[in-house]
Amino acid sequence: MSKTYHELHDFSSTGKERPWKDKKNKSLLVSESFKRLGNFKRSSKIHECGSFLEFKQYSDNTLKLHLANFCKARLCPLCAWRRSLKIYGQLSQIMSEVQKMGDYAFLFLTLTVKNCGECELNDTINAMLKAYDKLFKRKKIARIFCGAYRALEITHNTDDKSIAFDTFHPHFHIILAVHKSYFTSRDYIKTEDIVKMWQECLGVEYSPVVDIRRIKEDKFKGIEHAVAETAKYTVKDDDYICEDANLMDKTIFVLDDALRSRRLISYRGIFKDAAEKLKLDDAIDGDLVHTGDDAELDEAYKIVRYCWNKDWLNYFLTGGD
Repeated sequence: MSKTYHELHDFSSTGKERPWKDKKNKSLLVSESFKRLGNFKRSSKIHECGSFLEFKQYSDNTLKLHLANFCKARLCPLCAWRRSLKIYGQLSQIMSEVQKMGDYAFLFLTLTVKNCGECELNDTINAMLKAYDKLFKRKKIARIFCGAYRALEITHNTDDKSIAFDTFHPHFHIILAVHKSYFTSRDYIKTEDIVKMWQECLGVEYSPVVDIRRIKEDKFKGIEHAVAETAKYTVKDDDYICEDANLMDKTIFVLDDALRSRRLISYRGIFKDAAEKLKLDDAIDGDLVHTGDDAELDEAYKIVRYCWNKDWLNYFLTGGD
C-alpha cells in the first residue's frame, strides 16, 4: 500500500493561501548567501528556520499556527513575512484603541532622502533617525501632532539599466494623529513647510521629497490602507535575492550590517500610550507564531505537524497514511 503525502495548504480568513513554501525556499537562498559570506552561524540559523510547523486544525480543516521554530533574523524572508503580519495586526489594534481615546483624524506621511550607495547606507539611516527625533521635538510639530507611528523601509534598485542601479533608498512611513480642528486651525502646516523642516533636521542642501495626505474618512478602508502601507516589509526579499550571486551576497552583507540592532518601528504620543495599554509583545524580535492576523476559534481542534522536505522543497504532513 503506497503512502499518501499531504502538502501544506494554509489559507487566511480572506481565502488567500499563505506563502509558506515560497518564503521557506527564499530563506534557504539567503542561508546559502550567508554561508558564502563566511557567516556560518547566521547561515545555519536561517537554514533551520521553519523546519517544522504545528497547527491547530479545526473541524472545517481551518489551520491556525500553534508552534514553529522561527530564527527571527532580520533578512530571513520567512520571518520577515511573519513580522509584517504581526506589525499589521498590532497596528490595527493600536489604531482602534487610539480612536477610542478621542476624536482624532489621521495623516499619512512619507519622509525620504536621496538614494545612497552601499557605503553610505548605515550613516544615512543614522542621520534619518536623528533628524526624525529633532523634527518631532520642534515646538510647532509637538504642539500639533498628538502621536505618531514610524516604520523604516529600504528599497534597493536592482534595475541594471537604471542610473540608480545598486543604490539604496531608505525612507520613513508614518501615521500621524491630529485633532480634527487641525485642518482649519492657524497651526496647519503646509507640505512645503514640512519639507523645509525635514531638510533642516537632516542638515542637507537639497529639498527632500515629502508626501503628506489625510487618511480618508470613509473610515476603515482608508485607515486599513495606511496600516498596510506602514506594515510592509522593511526590505522586500526581491530587493536582495537575485540570480547574480555576487550582487546578492554584497547586498545581503550591506543590509545585514545596516539593520542590525535597529529600531525598525517606533511609537510616539497617544500611539505609545495605546501600545502600552494593550501590553503588546515586541513586534520585531518577539513571538512570530501568534501574529494576530486571524482570531482564535473557540471550538475543538487537533494538533497537526508539517515538516520541511529538503528533497521536494515543500512542507508535508508527518504521520500521514
